Amino acid sequence: MKRKKRIKIKKKNTIFFLGIIFISLVCLLIILILNENNNLKKARKNYHKYIITTKKINLYNKSRKKIGTLEKNITLELAKINPKTHKSKYFQINNSNYYILYKNIKKYPKKEAASHNPNYLVFNKNIDTNKKVTLYQKNKKAITLNIGINAPIEYQDNKNYYITFLEYLQEHYKFFT
Repeated sequence: MKRKKRIKIKKKNTIFFLGIIFISLVCLLIILILNENNNLKKARKNYHKYIITTKKINLYNKSRKKIGTLEKNITLELAKINPKTHKSKYFQINNSNYYILYKNIKKYPKKEAASHNPNYLVFNKNIDTNKKVTLYQKNKKAITLNIGINAPIEYQDNKNYYITFLEYLQEHYKFFT
């Protein structure tokens, strides 16, 4: 008789603990879904046509694999989206296959287009880099990529090739130390 009571008590305890585990998992799932929706709302709120980075941020390819970094205070133009229906935490950079995460960016006034110095001749040559490349803006590190790029040379001087990359004029050193 005592043995049957023990088995009944064990069954009740097992069912009770399984019920608690099930309810905990359901609550955790609800919290994760609400958190994801909250992140999407933050991303939608953070979207602006022109942005500036507030910290060093990662640059991603189409499959959301990190391919490089953008330094602080880099201005970008984002591809047009509908903020009300956008379903991603990533924004595409205009006229490129590169993406950034919605964090550490803020609205910026319309950016200046890449300008060409009229004293330079335009080349019909491209620069083709190896796997890792660092680009500069006004002699300050701006973009680091873990992939090579192929871009037309706009002009050059004694130290640099000047290319348009992500719609900005970037410097690439001719000689590496």
